[in-house]
Amino acid sequence: MTTAPTIPTGLKAWLAGKGLTPRERDVVSIYVQLREAGDGVIGPTQAEIADVLGIARSSMHEHIGKLVGKGVFKRANHRRAGMRLLWDERAEDGGEANLRTSARLAVREMRSMAKMIEGNRPALAEMIRFLANRLDAAVDDERRDAK
Repeated sequence: MTTAPTIPTGLKAWLAGKGLTPRERDVVSIYVQLREAGDGVIGPTQAEIADVLGIARSSMHEHIGKLVGKGVFKRANHRRAGMRLLWDERAEDGGEANLRTSARLAVREMRSMAKMIEGNRPALAEMIRFLANRLDAAVDDERRDAK
């Protein structure tokens, strides 16, 4: 990594009292940067963060464990990334960011479900995909309006 990753000011202030090591701050920063580079809602995987930082995935797992212990991340094994930044749950927008996150996760689950049943129930799979696309578009519209 050639430049030090940046952390948004509000998040930086929240993290100040957590006693993070420089590497832990890098993990949080890369998490935020990769999330924003993606869809802005669903965070990256531990493997993606480890790849950016150039560290072993086992080391990344240890860092996440320490960050969970310090109240920075929460484990969420049912989600793609397996972790959630607790700062997001303190969203100043009254929880709209959490609602967008839940909607994005629902869209992924719906698409996965449609793929699983498309051989046996093609009409139902198509309807689920249609609804997932409508929900995805609504989340995009809401995100644009929020900016």
